[in-house]
Amino acid sequence: MIRLRDILIGVAKVWGLWWVFVAIPFRGWARRVVYNYVLQNNRRDCLGRLWERRPVKAHCRDAVAGWALHRYPPGHAAPSHIGRVCRRDVPTWLFYFVVLLIWGWLDDDANEDTTSRGFIDSFKPGGERESNWQVKVFGRLLTGIDMSGVVYGNAFDLGDVRARYPYFNPVATLLWNARNSAMNFQYLWSAY
Repeated sequence: MIRLRDILIGVAKVWGLWWVFVAIPFRGWARRVVYNYVLQNNRRDCLGRLWERRPVKAHCRDAVAGWALHRYPPGHAAPSHIGRVCRRDVPTWLFYFVVLLIWGWLDDDANEDTTSRGFIDSFKPGGERESNWQVKVFGRLLTGIDMSGVVYGNAFDLGDVRARYPYFNPVATLLWNARNSAMNFQYLWSAY
């Protein structure tokens, strides 16, 4: 039997294929709103991937309060990467508004902001997906994608730093989003 939750996820996946392009221009602001709300209110039941970075209170820049994000690779005692989230007061209504209209439709786990280099490279000649229908449709556009200057790291690792180094390519984002549409909803509420 089909559950209502499964139907809603299916609708969200289809809606998210195009809505992500509406959300992308506001992604830096939306991430700061969501991360601040979760950290300020100590909402450990939400956004487990952010809590995995062991956020601690720290100065952000110019003596502005915030949190430092530490990435601990398996088997390492010291952090290998530090990101920052600068403090901003966020009311509950703004958090839910931003989650539902902007942030939820993005994928903060994408290592190149709005896409993934490894995933896109798998569609190029010699890649594991080169016989895929998407290559036949988008192949020429994919071979011209240059990610050499992109700062590597997902938003959970980088925090506000991710917004200072944006990357967007419509074709790469479309293909990534066809696979990972509306992922932030799952990160926030489904312990994904």
